[in-house]
Amino acid sequence: MKKTAFLVIFLVVIFAAANICTGQIQSDRINKLSKIIELNPKDADAYRGRGYAYYLLREYPKAIEDYTKAIELNPKDADAYLGRGGAYFYLGEYRKVIDDCTKAIALDPKDANAYFGRGGAYFYLGEYRKAIDDYTKVIESKPEESDVYKHRSDAYRSRGLAYETLNFPTKACDDFYNAGLLYLKTREKAEALKCVDLMKDADPRSPLIKKLMNKIYSRDK
Repeated sequence: MKKTAFLVIFLVVIFAAANICTGQIQSDRINKLSKIIELNPKDADAYRGRGYAYYLLREYPKAIEDYTKAIELNPKDADAYLGRGGAYFYLGEYRKVIDDCTKAIALDPKDANAYFGRGGAYFYLGEYRKAIDDYTKVIESKPEESDVYKHRSDAYRSRGLAYETLNFPTKACDDFYNAGLLYLKTREKAEALKCVDLMKDADPRSPLIKKLMNKIYSRDK
C-alpha cells in the first residue's frame, strides 16, 4: 500500500499539473469552452481544454470523452493523448494509459512526462522492468529539453520502489539516496526524510542512510 500511495502522489503531479484550481474556476472554464465548441465544433484545442477542466474536477469519463474528440480532430496532439492517459489512470485502466502514453511518445519522443506516466502504469501492472526503463528515460532527460526536471526526484524514488520489488536493495537505496539529494535541492526536506525511511525498509544496513541523514540535518545548522 505504501508503494502504491507514493506513485499516486507522483502521477498527480504529472497528469494534473502543478497549479491548484477551485471547482468554480473549472466550472466557469467548462462553460466558456462549451460556448466556443458550440460556435466551432471542430475546435480541437477547446475540447482538450474542457477535457482538462473535467479532469481537474475528477469527472474522468467526461474528460476522456473530450480528449478523445480532441484526438479525432487532431491526431497529432500529444498533450491530448497524455491527458486522456491521466484520466484512464484514475479509472484503473492501466493498459489504456500505456497505449496513450506510447502514442504521446511517438509524437514527442522527448516528452519525459509521458515516460513517467507510462512507467507508473507498468508499475501498477507488475511489469517492473519496463517501469524501470521508463523511469530511467525521465532521469536521463536533460532539463533544457524538457520541463520535467522537477520530477526527476520522483522518478528516482519510483524506480527505487521497482528495484526494491525485484529484490535489488542496493540499487533501490542508490535511487532513494539520489531522490533525497534532489529533494534537498528543491528544499523539500520532508520528502528527503521519506527517502531515508524507504532506504531503511529496503536495506537497514545501507551506508547511504546515514549519509543522507547527515546531508539533511547539516542544512539545519
